[in-house]
Amino acid sequence: MQTGGWRRRALLWAALLAVVGCVVAWVMLFAERGQSFSAMPECPGGHPVVIDPGHGGIDGGTNVPGMLEKDVVLDVALRTKQYLDKYQVPVLLTRSDDVQLGGALDRGRLRRDLNFRIAAANHCQASLMLSLHVNSTRNTAERGVMVFYQPSRSSRDAAYLFEDMLRRWPVHERRERPIPRTNLAVLKTKAPALLIELGFITNSADRQLLGDPAYREKLAQALSSSTAAIYHKWLKQGSQ
Repeated sequence: MQTGGWRRRALLWAALLAVVGCVVAWVMLFAERGQSFSAMPECPGGHPVVIDPGHGGIDGGTNVPGMLEKDVVLDVALRTKQYLDKYQVPVLLTRSDDVQLGGALDRGRLRRDLNFRIAAANHCQASLMLSLHVNSTRNTAERGVMVFYQPSRSSRDAAYLFEDMLRRWPVHERRERPIPRTNLAVLKTKAPALLIELGFITNSADRQLLGDPAYREKLAQALSSSTAAIYHKWLKQGSQ
């Protein structure tokens, strides 16, 4: 009886160690995608525009089968940077790959992810923070671009100029004007900050557009021309 009990305990311990090993392996597999650099990024010259593609790594953001927010916004951000380079606007991307910026995969990673984005913008003395996201809602009829801004005068001015130019392309057809928000952490930078919802993944028409590389290119053209106009206007005024 004692021998049988020892064997059962040994088997239980072996099974427990196997489970722990699987968990550790899973964490290590995704940690490589999810961790960020501990050091602040190298800053471009001048006061760069920060283009912030939301989410990344194990944080896919809002999603439907076959489409993840993190992929859409990263693609648009990379395209936008290419245009801004041509406009001679210094750009800092908070991420240029599919990575999470929150460091170790523990309970505090999401907060650290947001803090890293804010800290990067502040560290490089950004002239403007532009955070890109994709929207979702239970109301599948909701669609279109939405512009949110940090409740400051310069952010409001940027948001209205930005929205007006987006309408000219047109990639923006909603009725409401830009919306001030105090509860969006990524807008709490020292620089004027905007959060752009590029469309609703829960709306079939928006989803089709967001999945189309040609439309993403159009979004990038609209975003870059708007951003460049704001940047050069502020540069000329010497307000930054």
